Amino acid sequence: MGLSDDKRTVVISNSPAKEYSTKPSSEYVYEGLFTMFYKTEQDTLYIYTPVIVDVPNILNQLM
Repeated sequence: MGLSDDKRTVVISNSPAKEYSTKPSSEYVYEGLFTMFYKTEQDTLYIYTPVIVDVPNILNQLM
């Protein structure tokens, strides 16, 4: 997970890269100031936030 310093941007990615892109086509990208909660269960990440983002195209292809 990455956090930028320009405006509040949270990127959720499964990429091992140390720098994240903010391309919604390949990663979950949340922008703005809001509360975000999460939990993990085994290999699943649950995100709780008032902001809805699209599922990245890469993950849509796997479903």
